[in-house]
Amino acid sequence: MLNTKYIGILLIATLGGGAVYLIVAGEVGLPLVPVATDSSITDTKLTSTQVQEFPAAMGSEFLSASGLQLDKQGSREIEKSAGRDLVTLLARFWRDCVAKDNCDQDLLEQKRYLSQERYVLLEHFLQNEQAREELLGLELVSQDISLEQKIAKVKYIDRQVWGDDAELVFKDEYAQYQFTLKSQQLSEQEDASGFIDAYEQLLREQHDDLASMALESDLAKYGHGLTLIPDSYSAYDRESVTRALGDKFLTQIQQTSILHRQEQVAHQVMEVQSYRQGLDALNRELMSSRQTDRAHFSPAQWERYLAQRQYEYRLNFFAKN
Repeated sequence: MLNTKYIGILLIATLGGGAVYLIVAGEVGLPLVPVATDSSITDTKLTSTQVQEFPAAMGSEFLSASGLQLDKQGSREIEKSAGRDLVTLLARFWRDCVAKDNCDQDLLEQKRYLSQERYVLLEHFLQNEQAREELLGLELVSQDISLEQKIAKVKYIDRQVWGDDAELVFKDEYAQYQFTLKSQQLSEQEDASGFIDAYEQLLREQHDDLASMALESDLAKYGHGLTLIPDSYSAYDRESVTRALGDKFLTQIQQTSILHRQEQVAHQVMEVQSYRQGLDALNRELMSSRQTDRAHFSPAQWERYLAQRQYEYRLNFFAKN
C-alpha cells in the first residue's frame, strides 16, 4: 500500500492540455512530474479532465477519516461515477487523506465497500496519473502532428496506463475529442448550403455529451456554430449561414438584440475610422503649414499651435458625433 506519510500533492488542471497534472514530492520513490506548458499541446484544444476545488469543510463532511459517510456515501459515488466526476472523486479522496496523513486507513475502509475494480482504480490513481503525464510529455511535446494524430496518441497512452479503465476514466474527455474532430471537419465544409444540416447532425450525434461541453442551451449552440463557419466562405455565404443559425437557435428577441449590438459595433468602427482619417488629414495640413505660413514659429509656439488645432478638431468631431 502506498506510503503517504511525507507526500505533498499539488493538483494542477492544465488549460487545454491532456489531463490533470500531478506533482508528487516526498519519500515515496516517485520522481517529480514535469508540468508540460508547451504550446504544441495546448494548441490542440484537447480539453482536460478538470479537478475541481472544494472547500475544506465540504471535504471533511464527505470524506471524514473514520466516519461512515466516507465509507458508504463516498464508495457509492465512486462506484457509479464515470469520466470527470469519477476523476474528481478519486483526486479528492487522495487530497483529503494526504492532508490528514491517514491514507492507509482510508484505503482499507474503502476496500470494504468498493468493488475490486473500483478499489484498484482508487489505489493506483496517483501512480497512473503520474505515468500518464510522463508519457504524454515524451510523446507530444514539440511534435508537429495533426489534431487527429494527437488524439490517437493520447488514447494509446491512456490504454497503456489505464487498460480497459481508460474509457471509464476519460469518458468526457473522449467525447470532447470526438466532438472537436467532427467540428473541425465541419469547419472545412465547402458547401455553405449544407452547413446548417451538417451542424444539426453533429449536435444530434453528440446529444448525450453536450452538457459536459456546456452546449446544452440554444444560445451556446448558436455561438459554437458561428466559430465553425469556414473562413473560405464569401461574405454573402457567411451572412447567410449566420442568419440561418440565428433562425434555428435564437428567439426573435435574441436575434434583435444581437443585430442591434452588431449595428452599434459597426457604427463605432466607422466612427473610429472617420476620426482617424480626419486627424490624419489635419496633421498633413499642419505639416504643410509648418513649412509655409507658420515657418516663423519658434518650437514652443509651434507646439502650442499644434496642440490647440488638434484639441479643436477633437472637440468639433465629438460634438457632431
